[in-house]
Amino acid sequence: MAMLLLAAGSRGPVALGVGITAVPFVSWIAAGVAHVAGIGGVPPLVTTLWQWFPAVLVGAALAWCGLRPGVRALVWLVNLALLWVLPAIFTAVSSVLGTRVLLGNLQEMMAMGKQVFTGALSPAGGAAPTIFLAVAVALVGTVIRTRASRSTT
Repeated sequence: MAMLLLAAGSRGPVALGVGITAVPFVSWIAAGVAHVAGIGGVPPLVTTLWQWFPAVLVGAALAWCGLRPGVRALVWLVNLALLWVLPAIFTAVSSVLGTRVLLGNLQEMMAMGKQVFTGALSPAGGAAPTIFLAVAVALVGTVIRTRASRSTT
């Protein structure tokens, strides 16, 4: 579905496709870079910055998308919600699948997944700065885009 959205002709669906794929895309790129570089081969600054790349991608897509027509505001809301929920889902799934102690005990795995997921969604989960960065990039990009279009007309 995400690939169909990315291939759409309209800005709204494409921006939505970027929002759906930003978190897994950056995760895959980070894993690939870490694999190629080997243990200790990725500078600490780069590993710290990985968490911010999805927000920059989503913010840039939202700036490119714009807010008009009004239905695109819905794209903004959905993308920001995805930026909040998708990392929590990935954190919960990787926590559950990475715990050998609970292997085979589906009820305990589900309980742990739920606990990790709700913890990651909470204010202490740390998603707020990422969402604020995406909004800041989107608003700055929208202002720049609007001024550029006014100066050309």
